[in-house]
Amino acid sequence: EIPGELTIIRIEEMIGVSDITGTFHVEVGSKVSKKDLVYSHKALFGFFVSEVRSPVSGTVEYILKEEGHIGIRLPSR
Repeated sequence: EIPGELTIIRIEEMIGVSDITGTFHVEVGSKVSKKDLVYSHKALFGFFVSEVRSPVSGTVEYILKEEGHIGIRLPSR
């Protein structure tokens, strides 16, 4: 088997915030499908909600909360 590619989600770039204080909806080792909610951020007393959804299906390999990165490994071939 060949390990699948690693897709990195860069939350700061996707939603345009520099302070990652929202909620991560996945954990390391969990399986995600394309378009699953992986992160959300509420602003201005909850009136505005930004969501980040997975661009691929795979397994969450790592989460770097300080940098706002989520690594998703695609299935092996």
